Amino acid sequence: MRKIQLKSLAGISLIIVGSLSSCQKEISDQQEAISEGPSTERSLGAIFDDAAEIMKVKAVVSADYAAGKFNSFTTGDAVLGAKGGGTGAKGGKPRPAADADADGIADANDACPTQKETFNGYQDTDGCPDTAPVPTDPEVLPPPPTTIPASFIMPAPPVANQGSESTCVTFAAVYNARSIEQYYKTGATSFSLSSNIFSPEFVYNQTKVSSSCASGSALITTLNFLVNKGSCTWNTMPYSTSNGCTTLPTSTQTAEAANYRISSYVRVLASDRTAMKQMLAAKHPLIMTFTADANFYNYKPGTIWNTYSTTFYGPHAMTIVGYDDAKQAYKAVNQWGTTWGDAGYIWIAYDFLPSISYDLYSIKL
Repeated sequence: MRKIQLKSLAGISLIIVGSLSSCQKEISDQQEAISEGPSTERSLGAIFDDAAEIMKVKAVVSADYAAGKFNSFTTGDAVLGAKGGGTGAKGGKPRPAADADADGIADANDACPTQKETFNGYQDTDGCPDTAPVPTDPEVLPPPPTTIPASFIMPAPPVANQGSESTCVTFAAVYNARSIEQYYKTGATSFSLSSNIFSPEFVYNQTKVSSSCASGSALITTLNFLVNKGSCTWNTMPYSTSNGCTTLPTSTQTAEAANYRISSYVRVLASDRTAMKQMLAAKHPLIMTFTADANFYNYKPGTIWNTYSTTFYGPHAMTIVGYDDAKQAYKAVNQWGTTWGDAGYIWIAYDFLPSISYDLYSIKL
């Protein structure tokens, strides 16, 4: 886990006056239930999967991409695994280091300090240029039934706050992506902690890499867990940073989770913009891991994240929930509360995403 304490903005407050309808009251109660932890606490927690394991996951590509109208299959897929030099499992402050070739890998860890790493999902931590193997037998997405809309944004559960625990992967995959899939599958009109918002606690407590709540978890491990075990709802096993993370589920919680297993998951290439937009427009959120930097930490409303700074914090995970051609950007939801970013969301430039996405997945129910 890596976390940083940021100063709160002074003199800014929001006062809501008036009565709430029953629906609004429920949403308000749910927001309070999930907004645990200091609003200025920023925890990470992703552990990058091995590139060889990523390459084993079935990839889906658009017809244009398969026809060679874009870059190679590996461009933008599983990149920047070495940025920040961390695994997400331990805390600490950002640490600038000598980097002669400016590839984000410190010279002390760079086998080729004068040659830039080729960030392509293959041996991305050695600091050397290389050629990645092409994904075998990618699934080509059928053409969409209609023209892909110029913009599409999915509804998501109330923005959560992971607090001090390194639970970003399970919030991205379980709390956000799995819940959104359930929302659409059941034709719901709202999110509920008891029916279609799933518990990151249930999954994190069983998939983190060590007993410490500061230890992270890997995305493929988490997705495999959803295939084999599923997840219970939030109300059945609420998330809390105050009760530890070693509590194992009861037989009742485990039995409920089995009802919500996913059938599979697929890898989406960050450089295949058509496939990404096609999946999103078909109401399938995308789960991504990447390296968080100072520009991400300090993201402000009304801006688009389109460049890395020189200060890196470590691996993180979020959920992409939409896009907008007018902005030329994707919209993603984080889990640092509503005081971060644009009320908990961030816009990421189309052209920038392939250079930061380590891996990207969509789940199938």
